[in-house]
Amino acid sequence: MFKNYLKTIYRNIKREKLFTMLNLSGLGLGLGCVLVIFKIITYEISFDKHHSNYDNIYRIVRESKISSGISYNEGVPHPVGEALRADYPDLKVVRTHYEPYHQLAIKREDGEYDRYQDDEGLVFAESSVFQIFDFEFIEGNPNNCLDEPNSIVLSRSQAKKLFSLNDANLNEAMGRQILFANELDLTVKGLVEDYKVTTNMPFNVFVHYEHLDGINPYYRKGNWGSNSSATNCYVLVPDNYDVDNFEELLVGFVEKYHGEGASIDGKYLMQPLSDIHFSEKFDNYNEKSISMEFIKALGVIGIFLIITAAINFINLTTAQSIKRAKEIGIRKTLGGKSYQLAIQFLSETLIITLISSFIGLIFAEVLLIYLEDILGYKLWINLFEEPNTLLFLVINILIIGLLAGIYPALSMSKLNPIAALRTKFNVKDGSGFLSFRRVLVIVQFIITQVLIIGTIVVQTQMDFFLNKDLGFTKDNIILTDLPNKNEEDLKRLKTNLLSNPNVKQVSFTLSAPMGTSNSNSHISHHSIPEGENVRVNFKFGDKDFLDMYGLKLVVGEWVEKTDTSRILVNRKLAEALGYSNPEDVIGEKIGGWYRDMQVVGVVENFHTHSLHQDFAYCIFMNNPRMFYEMAVKINSAGKGVDEVDPTLAFVQKEWEKVFNKDIYDFYFFDKQVADWYEEEKNMGSMFKLFSIIAIFIGCLGLYGLISYIANKKTKEIGVRKVLGASTFNVLQIFSKEMVILVFISFIVAGPVSYIVMNDWLDNFAYKIELSYLIFAIALLISFGIAICTAGYKAIMAARANPVLSLKDE
Repeated sequence: MFKNYLKTIYRNIKREKLFTMLNLSGLGLGLGCVLVIFKIITYEISFDKHHSNYDNIYRIVRESKISSGISYNEGVPHPVGEALRADYPDLKVVRTHYEPYHQLAIKREDGEYDRYQDDEGLVFAESSVFQIFDFEFIEGNPNNCLDEPNSIVLSRSQAKKLFSLNDANLNEAMGRQILFANELDLTVKGLVEDYKVTTNMPFNVFVHYEHLDGINPYYRKGNWGSNSSATNCYVLVPDNYDVDNFEELLVGFVEKYHGEGASIDGKYLMQPLSDIHFSEKFDNYNEKSISMEFIKALGVIGIFLIITAAINFINLTTAQSIKRAKEIGIRKTLGGKSYQLAIQFLSETLIITLISSFIGLIFAEVLLIYLEDILGYKLWINLFEEPNTLLFLVINILIIGLLAGIYPALSMSKLNPIAALRTKFNVKDGSGFLSFRRVLVIVQFIITQVLIIGTIVVQTQMDFFLNKDLGFTKDNIILTDLPNKNEEDLKRLKTNLLSNPNVKQVSFTLSAPMGTSNSNSHISHHSIPEGENVRVNFKFGDKDFLDMYGLKLVVGEWVEKTDTSRILVNRKLAEALGYSNPEDVIGEKIGGWYRDMQVVGVVENFHTHSLHQDFAYCIFMNNPRMFYEMAVKINSAGKGVDEVDPTLAFVQKEWEKVFNKDIYDFYFFDKQVADWYEEEKNMGSMFKLFSIIAIFIGCLGLYGLISYIANKKTKEIGVRKVLGASTFNVLQIFSKEMVILVFISFIVAGPVSYIVMNDWLDNFAYKIELSYLIFAIALLISFGIAICTAGYKAIMAARANPVLSLKDE
């Protein structure tokens, strides 16, 4: 019997090539997209799970009350780790300080150095890092390799690169000397395997923690009031540890070390390792995170796509019911049972789904290659090495095959054999078919419209981000780090660079206006109530800082020479201090990090962070001790890449003349600004891609519905043609129903989309308005898709020779 089923299935597939192709395409695309989304989600949720202590590792983070709300910081003062270790001996503690950019040098036999620049991977850490986190050792003792000063541990790839070794002689790296930052001689005391890509601790170079002293200007060994976001503290708690109770104990910890009453304005929290990759409040060393909302949105899109593909299959399968009516009637007349027919149709569905899965695998691989630039990492599918992926695919094949095939199988197996042989269905069967199919099409349209509206909203918000006036200039500016702050060196470098007519401006700063390096501190003023914290972002720059970035001076003057007692404030800070008129704040004294500071000017507000946040309070100061970055504005107006490249090469050459012991690296400021919205860009790209795929699958489903109507109304259309109906009249028969279904779908999709997207926009301090125009555009697109899909099949039906449809009457 099963052999007969296979023969029948093969014949039907061969006979109905178009419908088979549509079915395979729809299911293949749906399965491929769901497989890709599954891979992305499983990749993202796997971060740091390779650590055996995953469930027991926590990061100590800070929550502070400030005048503008609540401030969150993953950085803690350096003494926190030592104090925790002393007060709570049942905890294992490790302090880490991450340096994303670092230079290592290896001395050659001729006495010169080979220098290597890395953009990630170096961490100052204590030996306990190897007891808390899992790093697989190749050479050395994990218990004491970082105990001694001048110790360094390298990853496999770093050791091979620095010493030109291979896997066979890797142990020769042990005991070798490395010069760090042109200042510190280190000895290799251990080798570890390369870190896994799914980690928020991308460490490939480990340096003794105490060497921060003298290397990092923010290192304050015993200072509880100074911290950097790069300085983190992790603790390993025992099994079944009461974390909530420990957080309550940390209130007393704050009082003990920060002073009486300090817990009112701030406290330490325990952030689980499992939360770090998804946190929207705290950053991580990897500088790559993804919100759970994005993960959930991807999951919902995946469900939408598979539902759309299943609906598409049902529409296309039942559209063929009329053509297969005689087959069903003959089988029933010859003694075929309903359950046998149902099994046959279910088997056919499962086989088509299985074939579609192979198409889906191919499509998924192509899609993953396309998404590589969007995601920022590479994924691939290997079913034989990924049992979870294989199981997920098998489950989808079974669920989709059964759910998509159960309705057509039951419906067609129950047809009246007499009516089937006459190719006529009774009214009840016909309306039942169409009624259920209308519901399916409405669901399909709801999904499509939600995705279309979501795509339009995300893309419009991204356009708003990229085109909004941020209050500063970001184009044609390159940024590079300064290895030292020697005044004579910087003066010579600026003079040499400005000798080139294509270099418009040069400025030395701590960082750009919207930079990744920020210095923050609390201030005091007679207008600030006692006990209230006002946290300020300090901006440091030389005399060209304002002009370089086009920052607008409202009143006063810039501090031309080094002076930590004279400052500028931005308009928002002036207003917060009670001066709505910027001129009134001139001469006021502000206390804080630099003691008494006198206001000599006011700068117009500009954005220091992404548009997720409002303007920050800012203080501007000319202090060369805080210059760590050089900004160069290039004259690129009307110039092509070939004309700009020589200027970039000139900047590099002059930089290397001054800093001949360091490696030059640069990046464009506008690219850095755009990176603030990486997750939103990814979301927009994902919405756009999957919306197009959903629309395409939906079109296949609509084609199935129109095909069903056309098959059912074949003789009616023939009669109308004989009586003089035009092609437009026939088109109206099909398009009228489509328009009604689209409108009904929009009644549901519109409010759902508004609620979801309005909630998403609430994450931004600056956002677009959800105007009626967005929904009108989505509705018009839906109408266009429906009418175009219906129009193709309707025109084919209208042009068919009526003689062919009426000849058996």
